[in-house]
Amino acid sequence: MDEAQRQELLEAIANSTKNDTKSPELARKVLISRGLLTKSGKLPKRYRQPEQEKTPMTDEEKVIARDQLIGHPDRTYRHKKRATLYEVQGLATLQIEGPHDMTECVAYWDLQSGRMWVRPVSEFLDGRFERVSS
Repeated sequence: MDEAQRQELLEAIANSTKNDTKSPELARKVLISRGLLTKSGKLPKRYRQPEQEKTPMTDEEKVIARDQLIGHPDRTYRHKKRATLYEVQGLATLQIEGPHDMTECVAYWDLQSGRMWVRPVSEFLDGRFERVSS
């Protein structure tokens, strides 16, 4: 959303609630009628940030990730923010409709709760996790 669109949206919200601040439903209807909100309550596509195009991992990056994550004897990682321990189980490919289709992911267990998690390899290796030596 650029600054002009943002300003238009803010003005429409202010104008729609100026007369009747106790009626959020009226404000919602006004925003929908002006095309500034969809019926489901979301911003129209023209106001949303464009989705960044995902570039798939190259074969070389896949080999590096595989060696780094599952080719290493220490598969235990700590999430830096939460200090939760996880054990990497393997790599997977995410198959969904949308920009993350066919994304290489890491499957890992939460060692405390036993819950399985899946996250794109790029996020797992971006510094959020650190390897814990046995």
